[in-house]
Amino acid sequence: MAHDSHEAFRVLHALRIKGFAKVEMVAELGGVHHDVTVGHLTDLQSRELAMYREARALWQLTAPGKDHH
Repeated sequence: MAHDSHEAFRVLHALRIKGFAKVEMVAELGGVHHDVTVGHLTDLQSRELAMYREARALWQLTAPGKDHH
């Protein structure tokens, strides 16, 4: 069983690979449950490492998020 930090990295890495992605794609690519993925994305957003584009329901990393990756 993976630790939460591993899941957090998989979410971060999936978003880095995709560039722009919906939660479902990040969850699938990272192999992380949908609700857990939302939590990690929200955490990244609160730390200004990711942003949410509401118009298309897409997530993306910010420049600091890419550096953090």
